[in-house]
Amino acid sequence: MKQKLNATIIGAGGVTSYLLPALKRSFDLNVVLFDADKLEKHNLDRQLFRNSDIGKYKAEALLKANMFRKSEAIAVCSYFEEDLLDTEYRLFFGSNCDVIICAADNHPARRAAIHAANEMKKPLIIAANEFSTSQAFFYDPQYNMEYQKIDPYARYQRLRPLTKALQSAVKVKHLSLHHSLPSQIK
Repeated sequence: MKQKLNATIIGAGGVTSYLLPALKRSFDLNVVLFDADKLEKHNLDRQLFRNSDIGKYKAEALLKANMFRKSEAIAVCSYFEEDLLDTEYRLFFGSNCDVIICAADNHPARRAAIHAANEMKKPLIIAANEFSTSQAFFYDPQYNMEYQKIDPYARYQRLRPLTKALQSAVKVKHLSLHHSLPSQIK
């Protein structure tokens, strides 16, 4: 018998198109899948979709392709943003969620996932690609006190609202990171 897993997955592109079938084979999986993007022809070279899915929402097409029943999966054709935590969506995906998996190709969505993990005290896996870089890490807010020097926002500091007390410290850190970041995110 498979172990039960309730996952909130953010992003239904390349990473998730390979990850979702593996999760379904490994677990008794219930999933809430967020993605507002529609499949375009140029996505087919690196994402596991069918030609007949072009023009459809990726979240819906991916759940259908992996034969999820309505009782096992929900496609949310919306971008995952921090504001969602202040709406009914928090109850919708958060109360039964065991893990948040973020495979979004943009920093604001990853930042919102970190925020959701902190707010809901849920572990987070970020496994994402963008342009010419990729990122994979595990974050569990329950270990915040044990690993205080680990800052999950470090890569997204330009997106985080800073208090005056943090501004001077981050400026020094930002200057050292700025030269190593790809030009797309500077």
